[in-house]
Amino acid sequence: MILYIMRHGQTDYNKQGLLQGQVDIPLNDEGIKQALAAKKQIDLLDIDLVICSPLKRAIKTAKMVTFNKKIIVDERIIERNLGVYEGQPSLEYDHNKYYRYEENNTGGNVEGIKEITNRAQMFLDDLKTNYLNKKILIVTHGAFINALLYAINPHLVCETVPSISLKNCEYVKIII
Repeated sequence: MILYIMRHGQTDYNKQGLLQGQVDIPLNDEGIKQALAAKKQIDLLDIDLVICSPLKRAIKTAKMVTFNKKIIVDERIIERNLGVYEGQPSLEYDHNKYYRYEENNTGGNVEGIKEITNRAQMFLDDLKTNYLNKKILIVTHGAFINALLYAINPHLVCETVPSISLKNCEYVKIII
């Protein structure tokens, strides 16, 4: 199985440095341009299946980069709920505090890191069961991408869930 895990295109919140979480913000004009540019790369990948988050920014990105492909919307790959931090400047959110796996901090109604990584693990298990020999494009969000990478290889991390930072409409290729 080959996974192409893509972050959605830019939104106004991204541009302003605000945390989105599960706030359903649409792509802005730059996000649309990014998705159209990414389509050229995605066309070369010979994708069998597209799965995306239910949030507008992910659905629009998935539609734009794949056009005629059927898209499966999966609630499990929605962005992490950031509680009271949603809509706030990203500087207000202590990433280290909320990514420590053993602490599983849920202060401010933030979804615990164990909960999002459990969602990612269930999603990954379903992919392995149902789509083992497929090339899959997954269009989702930054925090969920980190949780999914942790589910793929939890041995990479001792204390915290990995925190890679894909730019809008960038993707990473994972072979399982």
